[in-house]
Amino acid sequence: MSSKELTMYLEKELEQLKEKGLYNTIDVLESENGACIIVDGKKMINLASN
Repeated sequence: MSSKELTMYLEKELEQLKEKGLYNTIDVLESENGACIIVDGKKMINLASN
């Protein structure tokens, strides 16, 4: 498989994951990690330990 073919295959797979709602992104914290955090400008309760 050439580099171009691999790139096309991976792009297709990623698009299918996005269409199925299975593509995951990592949200960036805008504040220090603690009980309350800010993500995308919204104050939230942090229920994760890591």
